[in-house]
Amino acid sequence: MHFKSGDIIVHPTYGIGKVAGIEEMQYQGSQIHPYYKIEIENGVIWVQVDDAGEARLRPLTPASELKIYREILTSPPTPLSEDRYKRFSEYNARLKNPTFKVWCEVVRDLTAHGFIKRLNEYDSSTLRKVTDILAKEWALSAGIPIAEAIKEIKSTLQEAQQARSQ
Repeated sequence: MHFKSGDIIVHPTYGIGKVAGIEEMQYQGSQIHPYYKIEIENGVIWVQVDDAGEARLRPLTPASELKIYREILTSPPTPLSEDRYKRFSEYNARLKNPTFKVWCEVVRDLTAHGFIKRLNEYDSSTLRKVTDILAKEWALSAGIPIAEAIKEIKSTLQEAQQARSQ
């Protein structure tokens, strides 16, 4: 998949960015290759234009698919281990492939775990970070402010929890 200037993309590490163009560059003495110049919130990153580089990028989730992700948020959570080290390992393994679906699942599962037992500092921090990433993409896809996206995600999770506890 080739991206063009102006495309909104999602990078697994840096989050949402905008393709500002393609430039020929030489990196650490290697051959000259084309790179995407991607503007992110706090600067610019460069991603090589090849199968490996493009495999790390994905287009912004279309608004038409948000219904699917609302269903994931309301689906039964995957139980997380009571052992904090196993739990950490479980969701970090999932976050190595940070798709929009994975973000929804991790937010759903950590939120559900927090309804059962108070989250420790690391779980809380991870939940905040992943919710922030999810909300930013949700807001851009839906064309709404981030605060509204956060409110929608949290209310969806609370309604699902209330329905499960009845």
